[in-house]
Amino acid sequence: IYWEHEMKATEKYIFDLIPYESVDTVVIMDEKIKSHMIAEKIIHRSEAYKVPVIVIDGHYEGVSDICFDYEGSFEQLVRHVMEHHGVKKPHMMAGQPDNEFSNNRIEVFKRVIGEYGIAFDDSMVSYGYFWADPCRVAAKELPEREAIPDALICANDAMAITVSEMLTEQGTKVPDDVIVTGFDGYDEIYFTSPKVTSVSCDIIFLAD
Repeated sequence: IYWEHEMKATEKYIFDLIPYESVDTVVIMDEKIKSHMIAEKIIHRSEAYKVPVIVIDGHYEGVSDICFDYEGSFEQLVRHVMEHHGVKKPHMMAGQPDNEFSNNRIEVFKRVIGEYGIAFDDSMVSYGYFWADPCRVAAKELPEREAIPDALICANDAMAITVSEMLTEQGTKVPDDVIVTGFDGYDEIYFTSPKVTSVSCDIIFLAD
């Protein structure tokens, strides 16, 4: 299941089992389902049963939504790297080129490094597609650059862990030679060596 693709994945039919006649509210975490068609189908069926819907991290017409301040927390991370570590050659490992979350983080990256006197150009961004395998392909090209980055700011933790592992395998010291940061606060970052600096939203705290 992935956004606009009409896939025959059988797991998508689990959403047909929602007992609309006996629920008070439907909460959709858009980034977990990753299918606008399925989300819209759930919304339409909820409307038929007069069940209110709340969408988290997504926007659908006529539905209440809740979005986290990812840009604000990502900005703190980039600013920390720039201000406290004196980075001169930052590089960003982004997600998909057409992904809203990734594009927003690139804009934050551009703005913050600009405040520290570093002019942005397109060569400062690689695309790891949020996943390990495409990130490995993108990361292999980094040592071939004339100016090797002194900080790799990744749009999520999966890519940060992958980049950190690859650099270590090549004999590069993390974070001594290259600083690597992630985003999302996945549990996996606590079991990596070296540890990965990350940021996460405290959903439990926000729910209180």
